Parts: sequence; structure tokens; C-alpha cells
Amino acid sequence: MVLGLGNAQWGDAGAGMRALARLQARWRFPQQVEFVEGGTRGRALVPLLQATQRMLVLSAVEMGDPPGTLRVFTGDAAAERLYVHLPKRPGMGFADALACAQLSGQVPRDLVLIGIQPQRNDHFGARLSVAVEGRLDQAVDTARHWLQRWRIEPLAPVPAGAARTGSTGSPA
Repeated sequence: MVLGLGNAQWGDAGAGMRALARLQARWRFPQQVEFVEGGTRGRALVPLLQATQRMLVLSAVEMGDPPGTLRVFTGDAAAERLYVHLPKRPGMGFADALACAQLSGQVPRDLVLIGIQPQRNDHFGARLSVAVEGRLDQAVDTARHWLQRWRIEPLAPVPAGAARTGSTGSPA
């Protein structure tokens, strides 16, 4: 499963959703790859976390690095980053959903976080900053690389102008 997190209406906080959309727009993958627009759905993601073996998360992550820095975290380091360093919004977030799944003993055996350091994530209606927008292609390439490590090869690039398919969930 490839999960995009964030809210595109809050500028850089929507980097994960934008990266997911770009990945889907550029590559076709086998049907076993589920693309989920997690947005800010929080608790609704618990069943998805419990049902998947491998999860690749795309998100803005506060890392204390210069804006636009892209870093990859795996396993416990990914979970820690997701618990502590996601941009905060009111309500139950992804970290809470992950904690619920962990309490049930049903979590993905492989968890990978591709995080982009936001420049700003608290400006409603803002676009992505130049620094974050400039890292989306690298996030897509990194996600494709991880899928290939899991022996999931892209079927083909999406032809220019073709509509994307296979998305699950609803935009946040």
C-alpha cells in the first residue's frame, strides 16, 4: 500500500498527497498495489493499517532540516517520526491510527516513510513552497525504488494526457 498523508489546503502539509498524485500520474503499477489518499482521515485508516503487510507513507515531516529536505525512515524510526513529527491538526491523526493498530497487534511488517521537510504548513489556502515542490519528483522516484525493492515493478509509465486510475479513498 502507498499512503499519501496531509491536507493540500494547508500548503506544504499536503506534500504527501501531492507526491502520491504525482506517482499515480506518472506510473502504472500492478493491481496488488493500493494507492490510498489518506489525507487527514485518522481513525478511518486503522482497518487499512491492520490489513496490509507493507506500507509506504508519503508525508510532510518536521525534521529540523532545511525546507525541502527529503529523508527516508524505516521500521521503528518511521513509526517514531510519524508519532512525533507530523504537522499537527486537530482530531485523531495517522499516528493515533498507527498506535491503535499496534495495540491490536496488526501492523504492517514493513513500514517506510518518505518525508519532506515543510517550509510552512500552517497557511490555509497556500500552495506548496518552492523548496517542497522541488522535491516531489525525488519523492516519486524514491517511492518507486522502494516498491521495486519489494519486487513490485511498475508496469509502464503513464502516457502524457492519460487519466490515472486505481486510487482508493477520498481527498482530504
